[in-house]
Amino acid sequence: ANYQKNDVTFDKLIDEYVDWLKANRRLTTAQNAKKKLRVHILPFFKGKRVCGLSYSMVVKWKAKINEMVSQKSGENISLVYKRNLYTAFHGLMSFALKVYGIENNALNRAGNFISDPNARPEEQKLHYWTVEQFKSFSDAMISLIDEGMEKEGTAYNIQEAHGIYGFFNILFYAGLRRGEANALQVDDFHDGEHPYLNITKSVNMKNKVKGKYLVTLPKNKQSIRKVPIPSKLAELIRFQIDYLKMNKDFQNNWFLCGGINPIPDTTADVMKNEAEKRANLPHIRVHDLRHSYASMLINKGVDIAIISRLMGHGSPQITYQIYSHFYPETNYKAVAGIDDDLELNHEKKEKEKEEMEM
Repeated sequence: ANYQKNDVTFDKLIDEYVDWLKANRRLTTAQNAKKKLRVHILPFFKGKRVCGLSYSMVVKWKAKINEMVSQKSGENISLVYKRNLYTAFHGLMSFALKVYGIENNALNRAGNFISDPNARPEEQKLHYWTVEQFKSFSDAMISLIDEGMEKEGTAYNIQEAHGIYGFFNILFYAGLRRGEANALQVDDFHDGEHPYLNITKSVNMKNKVKGKYLVTLPKNKQSIRKVPIPSKLAELIRFQIDYLKMNKDFQNNWFLCGGINPIPDTTADVMKNEAEKRANLPHIRVHDLRHSYASMLINKGVDIAIISRLMGHGSPQITYQIYSHFYPETNYKAVAGIDDDLELNHEKKEKEKEEMEM
């Protein structure tokens, strides 16, 4: 048993850990961990024994990760992603302890990734559009749809374009995550005096099984929720459903925006980028439309606890950590309150002084 314990390599351990995750966790969790472990950890420790992991080895690994550049942005990979890598590594070492009794504190002693004190604060990296900017974007999308009806050769067909238009409006005016919006089915729209969307699932287009998309539960239990929507968005969704019903094979379990299948990420991104350029808007990510929704609610004075529930966050504390920089007026009001107290105290002192002089 000791020989086996001392002989376990990272190659073997990662394979066994991924198999364990597939059997005991959500498939997307297993697939995400597999990617992180095999792409960002195994190349550094391939062939090495797990029990031989040292503090200096972990420090060197962290230094290499800090130097890595994102292929998409051309910038260093984000602190959030680096911390996710550390978490994946930590999960692997916990598995080693559980299965083989390999106790190694090198990773804990090296600690998680920390932020660069000279880097731009994370909150300043949040981007969002105002309502007026989104209206310009929406108008640009409509013009693209109109043009697409008159010519062939576009990257999307007209049915897809209509669905994508609705998809982006749902992201902006309901604050859903991309996967949540893409997973909406016709039955998830509840019409009436107070229309709402029923969020019970998410679509993952990247982690595919046998070439198909993957439908999973949302991110956490708080993400299963009912999101009330404005009347204009409800009107748009009704139009989208009527459009889908024009197909003779229509079923109520069709995807609200995509139809028979969810909307491919690349197809939606192509149309978004075209409309963005046409409207002369600053580039933002699809997920930033969710930040735009939060900004819109904050500017209207909605309580942070309500925003947290609407967005499916684990707690209001998480919501505040992400969007605290959107609340400068709260700080101003606090200082104004102190000013009021000081003003009253000053008036009181002046009055006492006048009485003494009399």
